[in-house]
Amino acid sequence: MKYVVLFLLFGVALSNLSSEWDKFKRDYNKHYASTAEESERQQIFFENVNRIRSYQQTHSDATFTVGINHLTDRRIE
Repeated sequence: MKYVVLFLLFGVALSNLSSEWDKFKRDYNKHYASTAEESERQQIFFENVNRIRSYQQTHSDATFTVGINHLTDRRIE
């Protein structure tokens, strides 16, 4: 039973991230040269969104805002 609940929660979270990815591409007019590049950028986007959410939860009293922007599909370097 626990595994079923975890599986369902994972599916909902993945679906939500996929919706955010589609919205991100529309909002920032993102187009990629190949499906391989899009897959890589999508993975980076998911990692960065998870990092953003984690920061927002642990630093709710921060004096600045962290969120999705036109660079969310890029690595932090």
